[in-house]
Amino acid sequence: MAHRTPTTSKPLGTPEWIYPWQRGESAFFGTLLAAVLLAGIFIFAFASINVKIMVPKPIVPRKASLIYLTNSTEGRALALKAQEGGPFPSRFRPRQWDGMALLEAQVMASSRLPRETYIPQLKTLPEVNMVDLRNSSPSPEMTFPKSVAATQTPQEVRKMKLAPQLYPLSGIAGQELPATLPNFLTAIDGAMASTPWRFLLQLDPQGRVTECLSLGKGGDPGALELRQWLSSLTFQADEAQASRWISLGLGFTNQADDGPDN
Repeated sequence: MAHRTPTTSKPLGTPEWIYPWQRGESAFFGTLLAAVLLAGIFIFAFASINVKIMVPKPIVPRKASLIYLTNSTEGRALALKAQEGGPFPSRFRPRQWDGMALLEAQVMASSRLPRETYIPQLKTLPEVNMVDLRNSSPSPEMTFPKSVAATQTPQEVRKMKLAPQLYPLSGIAGQELPATLPNFLTAIDGAMASTPWRFLLQLDPQGRVTECLSLGKGGDPGALELRQWLSSLTFQADEAQASRWISLGLGFTNQADDGPDN
């Protein structure tokens, strides 16, 4: 027995589709459901994700290095070398000079005003006859007083020269420096006079110089002559120490050719 398949009537020329590309009546509800589901997922993701931006803190190392030097001859020499070789070398400060307090006291004492109030004393002047002071010259021209130039004896100009001068840096006080210095026979030029010289000296118990080192300017012209000149000096004796190190600064000042003024 044959079955009859129902067919729909279509106009001639209508194309046949393999897949049903045209949406049916229920496609609108599926699109609405997908949009609601996608909106819910987006709202949940936006509410649950929390982004925190943190700036990293710089890490500061909480440690340091410490070098301890004993109060001995070697320790003081190493401390002096470290100070002179560092970025801020030592220099002469007037406040560190032992005689600065005495100098300030003398200046303040000399600048103080007297306690007694100054009262000027009035003097009686003699009466002057103004008639006698009139010009009795028959000439009508005015006369002017004559000025007589005072004769001054020209002072003798002393010839000056540059001479080395010492000032303490460490290990020695100002009053412990030699009272008289020998003559420096080497010629001193402008470059040598403008160079800041510093020396490290080792002294024996009698105060004689056993070793002289130049700090920073050992290769400049004149350094050898200055070292030889410093080696000939004699400082105050100290029998309590077998040897001691001191540091000195050296500059140049003008002195009379026949010796310093006393």
